[in-house]
Amino acid sequence: MKRIAFLCFVATASVAMNLFAAEPSVPPSKLTATAGAAVTPSKLGDSTRDLVYTPITPCRIADTRLTGAGPIAAGGTRSFAAVSASNFVGQGGSTTDCGTLGLSAAAVMIVATAITPNAPGFATAYSFGTTQPATTSMQFAAGAIAVNTLAIQTPNPRVTLDFTVFTSAQSDFVFDIVGYFAPPLATALDCATVSGTPTNVGAGAYASLPTLFCAANYTPVALSISAGENVLVADSYTAGNAGQVFVRSLSANAQNVTAKLMCCRVPGR
Repeated sequence: MKRIAFLCFVATASVAMNLFAAEPSVPPSKLTATAGAAVTPSKLGDSTRDLVYTPITPCRIADTRLTGAGPIAAGGTRSFAAVSASNFVGQGGSTTDCGTLGLSAAAVMIVATAITPNAPGFATAYSFGTTQPATTSMQFAAGAIAVNTLAIQTPNPRVTLDFTVFTSAQSDFVFDIVGYFAPPLATALDCATVSGTPTNVGAGAYASLPTLFCAANYTPVALSISAGENVLVADSYTAGNAGQVFVRSLSANAQNVTAKLMCCRVPGR
């Protein structure tokens, strides 16, 4: 049970009460800043950390066999778009956007297939516009088909191309996107207000307003009252999914007082 006592709380129309305890005190050292120094707000997510993976229906974004450029030459590179294209036809891929239009992906998950390279060797996939790393993403034998699933970081800020492929031997390549990584997004709470039945409180009288209940899976987060004249909130509490308010009228006249309970939940829970 959560309980909040009020020594004196006067309302003339609507009063809102926070049912949760105040934030822990913050050390003074955390509250001070050098004069003139800019304040940098905290970031919800980071483009290289705390990423959330979202799988998507596998979709072809490139097939060099279907392009005029053909296979990638030995010792050569070629760059490709992976997300936010209206279609991937120019790369030999899907006529759709693969469900990636407008995505702000920090990295993409790609299934890469090397098709009948003319010699044994390797291929390396890396973020477009960066230096080729001294590592291999996949190895292959001459005339064989090799497959590997790769997580490839995308440029930040966004540009039209996302990754580059180097191959040590001439080969055709097929690339299918199967998911992406992105910084987490804030999820707005799903809230609803439950209003009680107006209770007539006599002049100077105390009253217990009807108990209010949140719907299943919702949690009480705030109680409020509405009244025509001055009202003293004597006490309030929440327990489980319920909330109740006790009031005293400070008016010389009887008046209706209504309790309201705000209930919230995280969407999907």
